[in-house]
Amino acid sequence: MSGSTTNERNITVHVGLDTDTLKVLNQERFNNRTDLYYQVLPKNSTHSETVQINAGQDVALMPIDFQWRASTYQTNGITIDYRRIT
Repeated sequence: MSGSTTNERNITVHVGLDTDTLKVLNQERFNNRTDLYYQVLPKNSTHSETVQINAGQDVALMPIDFQWRASTYQTNGITIDYRRIT
């Protein structure tokens, strides 16, 4: 699915995590700006292992469910207060 050709069939995309690829992507894209690095989702998140892109569409959304046990989450020295997110 690239270029100017319309997607003519339903496509199932299998989603997985390759931490080695993520490390390379971060290094190549952001070099030493580690504050911009993509992060592995926390263990308290779940998502489907596949996402369906329907015929005639070029993109699809993949829902991610976060199960926060606390009202705050901290990563890389940044604290996120989920009570303030609407």
